[in-house]
Amino acid sequence: MYTSKSLVILKLDGEILLDVPRMVSLPSLKTLKLQSVRYVNDETLQRLLSNCPILEDLVVRLREYGDTMQKLTVVAPSVRSLSLCIPYSHEIAEYVIETPSLKYFKLVDYSNNDHYAFLIDLCF
Repeated sequence: MYTSKSLVILKLDGEILLDVPRMVSLPSLKTLKLQSVRYVNDETLQRLLSNCPILEDLVVRLREYGDTMQKLTVVAPSVRSLSLCIPYSHEIAEYVIETPSLKYFKLVDYSNNDHYAFLIDLCF
């Protein structure tokens, strides 16, 4: 799955443990939707994204229970649409989002964490 030249859309949902190997090549992937999957560590998502050079649409919905991700990193130069959903039972300590081609951004945060401070700097 991690080395497909023709895969354009990838949707993963549910009881999946995402453990991205070092050898990843998804050169045609344009849409990635990750819903309620588990991540091996905080770097897993970014390792996947860094090997998707033309990714345009990204949706990440974290699990309500059983996920230990504390830092959400999305560095993806080609992403144009980004949707993030943080469920009420999950708190992210740090966000790093670098998406210079971004045209659409949606953040839904149900975590009830009242000590968040966001700085969103949009440069056009």
